[in-house]
Amino acid sequence: MIAIFLVSAAGGAALFAAMTLDTGAYLIGASGGVAGLTGAATRFIYQPVVTARNPETGQRMVVGRHLASLGDLVRDPRPRMFILIWVLLNAAVPILPALTGTPVPIAWQAHLGGFLAGLLMVGFFERRH
Repeated sequence: MIAIFLVSAAGGAALFAAMTLDTGAYLIGASGGVAGLTGAATRFIYQPVVTARNPETGQRMVVGRHLASLGDLVRDPRPRMFILIWVLLNAAVPILPALTGTPVPIAWQAHLGGFLAGLLMVGFFERRH
């Protein structure tokens, strides 16, 4: 968990730096790491069930779960909708100043970069049999 948090925080900071390098903006906080944990948790929450046939009865039975692949997340409408809403809410932050008339000091770039890093890197921690 610590590794995912730290790498996600670095990924969020990297995206923030890449998108704001010329503005002189600065980044404070751990939201990229938290967003990375959210991305990683998405792959745990929507784990597909693994089934097999009972050799004696022929009935299907649950034998476990495995970490949801990126393909699983795209095919299943529940995680696909969650990810879409999460990304859209964070990507909408730059629009808020136009609507409210006040600046919104939220590092949305760090959120998106951290989420993506956590979503992608959690697979390295899955045990393979």
